Amino acid sequence: MDATNGVHVVSATNGTKAGAQPYMNRADEVSDPLSLVEYHPPKRLVQLLDFQLPSEGKGKDGLLDILERILLYSVNTWDQGFMHKLYASTNAVGVVSELILAVLNTNVSPALTVIEKATTRAFASLFGLAGPHAGGVTQPGGSASNATALVIACNVLFPGTKSEGVSGKRFVMFTSAHGHYSHEKAAQICGIGGSNAWPVPVDSQGRMRVAELDRLINKARTEGPTPFYVNATAGTTVLGAYGLLQEIAELCRRENLWFHIDASWGGSIVFSEKHRHKMRGPEHADSPTASPHKMPGVPVTCSFLLTADPRRFWRANTLPAAYLFHGDPDEEPGGCGKADRRENGAASGDQEVWDLADLTLQGRLPQARPRVDLPRPLRPRRQNRHRLRHGLPPRVPGPPPRERKPAAVPPGVLLPRPRRGPGGFGAEREAD
Repeated sequence: MDATNGVHVVSATNGTKAGAQPYMNRADEVSDPLSLVEYHPPKRLVQLLDFQLPSEGKGKDGLLDILERILLYSVNTWDQGFMHKLYASTNAVGVVSELILAVLNTNVSPALTVIEKATTRAFASLFGLAGPHAGGVTQPGGSASNATALVIACNVLFPGTKSEGVSGKRFVMFTSAHGHYSHEKAAQICGIGGSNAWPVPVDSQGRMRVAELDRLINKARTEGPTPFYVNATAGTTVLGAYGLLQEIAELCRRENLWFHIDASWGGSIVFSEKHRHKMRGPEHADSPTASPHKMPGVPVTCSFLLTADPRRFWRANTLPAAYLFHGDPDEEPGGCGKADRRENGAASGDQEVWDLADLTLQGRLPQARPRVDLPRPLRPRRQNRHRLRHGLPPRVPGPPPRERKPAAVPPGVLLPRPRRGPGGFGAEREAD
């Protein structure tokens, strides 16, 4: 690692702070709250910014020059006059959080995984999702949460669709006529088709009519399509209405339909002791969605897809990627380790389930190593041990094998080495 990395980051950060701080200060000093940006039509803005992709880096000075222009022509969200229908301004904690996330890499930070699990577990409990495995997963927005929920529902209720797709079947889902457009979009993405996202009429308060939902479910069964999914809304974008969740949950249970709640906008009402009664019955949902970047004003786009049992999410979505060589460290309940998967139907009986990583020298299970051929240098050693055990003289090694030119490795590919240490291939080799 370059010893000057920290110096470079501090230098660039200080320069950025020097340019950004006056920008933030102007939000408090500007007398006209309607002047949040120096506005120019798009074509003129392209000319003013004059962005070019240089053949060489411009260094710190070039970075600060670009920053100055970006700030000049961007909306100042720190201003008290800034308002948006879906999110608020950022704040000091939000800026520092994004800085830390940029310094880290969330894919290789187990500490952040622990934080995600603890946060989703606490959020799920606010929705009344109880049990030892209650929790969820973070998503890059409410639309992503809703689309993921639809995939999970399809794969849980109809496991064959995970490998065979929806061909030969016509699935129908139901959503409020005042529901978010992301549900129709999710139906398109999943191959169900936007026309098979049936809108359910609402009452004068903007709530889905449960009797109409029941009628449409019966209509679908009569006409041939397969109903499987109901989306109720907690906080519509039209009237802010909260659906009759308990009644819808009872209907879904009777009809064996997946019950999803899109609480992206109104779900954060669970933080209010005074108003949380407006959302009755979220604990009955298979997959509620909540987005703290809306009502609570979390500055970074953030959504949670919650559930009483994330193991169903795992079984519906997982695909083994053997080349990753993921191990099974100590698992907490709900960690979806191998024992947990067998417990929940991924494997049964005495037959073990193996993947490619389990059957390689770099594999994760020590008992898998004898199942593969030893590399050439170790074969005589293993063969001689066998001969001596049966009273035969050791075999005299023949001439060394002819040297072969190693095959060319594609650029950007790093070949793994056998892992040494306890349980690793190196330990067995030294024992021989």
